[in-house]
Amino acid sequence: MASPIRILHLEDNRTDRELVQALLAEDGLACEIVCVETRAEFAAALDGGRHNLIISDVALPSYDGRSALVLARSKCPNTPVIFFSGALGEESAIQSLRDGATDYILKQQPARLASAVRRALREAEERKRAEESLRRERAYTTHIVKAAPTLICALAPDGTTLFMNPMVSTATGYAAEELIGLNWWRTLYPGDRYAQVERLFHDIEKGAVVNYEMTLVTKHGEERVISWSSANRFTAEGELLEFIGIGTDVSPRKQAEEKLQKSEQQLRQAQKMEAVGRLAGGIAHDFNNLLTIITGYSQMLLT
Repeated sequence: MASPIRILHLEDNRTDRELVQALLAEDGLACEIVCVETRAEFAAALDGGRHNLIISDVALPSYDGRSALVLARSKCPNTPVIFFSGALGEESAIQSLRDGATDYILKQQPARLASAVRRALREAEERKRAEESLRRERAYTTHIVKAAPTLICALAPDGTTLFMNPMVSTATGYAAEELIGLNWWRTLYPGDRYAQVERLFHDIEKGAVVNYEMTLVTKHGEERVISWSSANRFTAEGELLEFIGIGTDVSPRKQAEEKLQKSEQQLRQAQKMEAVGRLAGGIAHDFNNLLTIITGYSQMLLT
C-alpha cells in the first residue's frame, strides 16, 4: 500500500481547509494534511517534518504566501509549492511562478486542484530521479578522474586553480589544498619559465593550441616536462570559461631520450676514433713497407 501524501497547508480559513481535503479525497489521493495559519507554525512545520507538497493561500491576516514561498524555498528547495487563493491576479500569479512556485489555482476553480497536485508530485518525483541519476554520474565521473593515470586540472581564465586530480599532486608535489586557489601559472612556471605561458596564451588567442609540452617546476624545485592536451570550456558567445588540461608526465621519456642521444653521440665518437685508428694503422703499415725496402737497399749499399 502506497504511503499517504504528506501535505503542509498554509490557510487560515477553516472552510477552505476542509474544501482542499474534500477535493483531494474525492480524487482518490490519500493524504496526511498538516494545517497551519501563522509564520511561526509554518516555519516549525517545515523544520519538523518532510512534506511532499505545500499548498498555501496568498493573503492571510498575519502572513502572506509570497513570504511563505521564500521561506519554503530556503528550507525545502525541492518541495513543490501550489498557491490556492482567491486573490491572485494574473501578474501576481506569473511572478509567483518566476519566484519558484510550482502552480497556482484560483479558489473559484477548485476542480483544478487535484490535477495540479498530481502533476506537481509527478514532476517532483521525476526531478528527484533525474537529480539522483546526475549525482551517480558525477560520482562515477569523479571516480574516473581521480583514478586516471594522467594529470587533469581546471583553471579559471585568470589562472586560478579550480580543480586537480591526485596525479597533479604526484607530478608537482603540491597537495590539492595547497595549489587550489593559487595562480597555476605563477606557481609552477616561475621566473624565466613564465615565457612558456606567454607563448601559450599567444597561441590560444590564435586558436592554434590543442597539444603542447611545457616544463613546470615542482614544489621541491625539480623540473618536469608535461605533455598537455587542451579541452577548454567556452560560453555560447565563445568566451573562455575554464582552461581544462589533460597531461602526461613525459619527463622519464625525455630523460631516456637524452641518455640515448648521449649514448649515440658517444658511439659516433668511438666510431670516428676507430676509423682514425684504422687509417693511421694503414698508413703506418704502408710506410713500414717503404721503410723496409729503404732499409734493405741501404744495408746492401753499406755492405
